[in-house]
Amino acid sequence: MKFLASTLAVVAMSALQIAANSKCRPQGCYTDYVSPECPPNTPCPAIAIAATVCPWKCGDKPPANCTERCKPCKAEICPEICICEVVCPLK
Repeated sequence: MKFLASTLAVVAMSALQIAANSKCRPQGCYTDYVSPECPPNTPCPAIAIAATVCPWKCGDKPPANCTERCKPCKAEICPEICICEVVCPLK
């Protein structure tokens, strides 16, 4: 229970930080696990890291330490348009 409460607190703080430093809307944020980006020819950990993901306006510069991506589609048939999100690693 403590882990869940602390995770929710970190997600909330990350969402507020994103909103304060950008044009990100804090509503609609969620936690996702992403694979870290590694330079070519460099060993990369296989462990996914927790990140806060929020809706984002395509083309806007993401906050420091964050990246922009198209929202992953888990359906069998996906739209061809990109629904932009900003991804910020949890600290």
